[in-house]
Formats: sequence, structure tokens, C-alpha cells
Amino acid sequence: MFRFYANENLSALLVNELRRLGHDVLTSYEAGNANQGIADDRVLMTATANERCVVTFNRDDFLNLHRSGIKHGGIVVCKDDPDSEGQAQVLHNYLITQETLHNRLIRVLKKNQRGASQPVFIEARISKVNAATSSFARSDRFDSLMISHLDNNLGQARDVGKDIPFCPIDCLFFGVIFC
Repeated sequence: MFRFYANENLSALLVNELRRLGHDVLTSYEAGNANQGIADDRVLMTATANERCVVTFNRDDFLNLHRSGIKHGGIVVCKDDPDSEGQAQVLHNYLITQETLHNRLIRVLKKNQRGASQPVFIEARISKVNAATSSFARSDRFDSLMISHLDNNLGQARDVGKDIPFCPIDCLFFGVIFC
């Protein structure tokens, strides 16, 4: 199972559900770092020094840290979702197929599409980097695409490539997309 450092903005329900699923979750409160205005780069350094992956709702700041190329133990960005149990289960189901999250950013998207009953899991890796110009380009196609639990009633998965930001290192985006 994975070792997480829960940023102070993460819901207690999600923390408890990840623990119930067997993951080792240390909260910023338990670490004595809550309500101190600690900068996100320090949060990431603390988690990495303790061999933990940050799990947070703070997408923008941690995405920028990931893009900077800083080495880290992994970042999981969740959306505030009333279905914490479902969100934790989706993340857990993905994590049991992984050995490590080092230097990777995982996004768990909110289940916000009406009329959906089954999740569709989308994986995309971004890997084209031009070192000479420091420019980043998304591949024209997904290097890896996995769709599971696809109900015949759901139709085809939507192209989420336009939602995948550019990154300086290989990263994995994982979302629960309802079609």
C-alpha cells in the first residue's frame, strides 16, 4: 500500500477512507503542520523526505511544482467530491496496479456528469520534451489508454486530451470520466 501525506485542505472523510483501504496516511495536523501557512513547496519537500506522496485538493500550486521538475515522492490531486468513499476506491483500484508514484502527478477528477452509472478510467502519459527550447508538447495520441468498466449504455469515452496540461517530465493523469 502507499504512504500518503494529506495536505491540510484534504477532507477527513477521504483520509479515513484511504486508511480503511489499507493506505498509510499522515495528515498535516498529525505531523504538527496544520494552520501554519506552510508553503506548498515545503509540504512537498516534507512529504518526500518522509517517503510519502502528497494527496491534496490544491491542483494549481502542486501542478506548478510538478511542472518545475522538482523531484518528489508523488502528487495525487483530488477534487472536493461528496462521494469520498467512491473517490478513494477509484484511487485505490488504480494504485494497486502501481509500484511507485515517484515524480508523478495523478489527477482524480470529480464525478460530475449527469446520468452516468459506470466509471471510465483514462490514462495518458505525456513525454515529448524539447530540452533545447524547454518547450513541452503533448503527444498527438495517448501513449497509453485504458478503459475499463465501460457499460454498453455509456457509449464512447470522450477525448480528454485537451484537458491534459503540458509537463516537463513524464506524468500520468488519471481521471474518472463519465460519458
